[in-house]
Amino acid sequence: MGIRDQLTTNHVFDPVYVRRSADYAVDAIAKAIFFCHVKIGEKLPSEKTLTAQLGLNRTALREALKRMEKDGILEVRAGAAGGAFVVGRPPASYVQMFLPTQVEVEDFAEILITRRAIEPQIVELAASRASPQELQEMRDILAPLEELRGRDHYTEEDIETFSMAALRFNTALGRATHMRILETIMQVLTQQIEPIRRRAAAKVPAAAIDTLLATLDAICLGDSEKIASVLATRFNYLEQAWQEETGRQIWREPPRFLATGTNT
Repeated sequence: MGIRDQLTTNHVFDPVYVRRSADYAVDAIAKAIFFCHVKIGEKLPSEKTLTAQLGLNRTALREALKRMEKDGILEVRAGAAGGAFVVGRPPASYVQMFLPTQVEVEDFAEILITRRAIEPQIVELAASRASPQELQEMRDILAPLEELRGRDHYTEEDIETFSMAALRFNTALGRATHMRILETIMQVLTQQIEPIRRRAAAKVPAAAIDTLLATLDAICLGDSEKIASVLATRFNYLEQAWQEETGRQIWREPPRFLATGTNT
């Protein structure tokens, strides 16, 4: 083996996926609407401002707006008081565009452990800092789940409703901390966990719905012990779904500060 071969790195680079500019614009705008950074009824920035913010040309932006108008998310109005107005939420088909697609199942172990390690503190902070308006937003997000509670049978559409509510609820928790870095962490974690959450919800839909609603109840009460207990239950069924999927145990010997309530 020559010196050149000895110096060559063993690192394997991930493939680069190139996306069309219009797809990028749809992704960015849909994500902002879905996670409530832009609300229904609000007007998007001007075409000039949006192209500058997104780093796109006008042709790509117009294609994106036209596509989203066709799908009932935006309404483009003409005239001096016109512009692109948000009139609906992105459907599930849109949400799938910005969920992770290249994560191997085994990688979820790191995501699950990270979530168990830091999410209880984030939720407690949200409970102590959430405004009445933010608590009401969380109630509104989970309101569709009240209608699903107690059913004997759950359809794929019901699981979809749960998954979308869980995504939005967890992101709203991050916002309620009033700390941008924690909001970002919660958004990343909730997006990354989505594939395994769907599998878990399909296996135990009633438990998934009940524990999410119980989380909101605990937050509204500001009950730290109840928050910790219900989050442990949520983590348990996610971890159990991963273990059944992979045939592996997520914990060999969990750290003491994470040991309570884990599946060992």
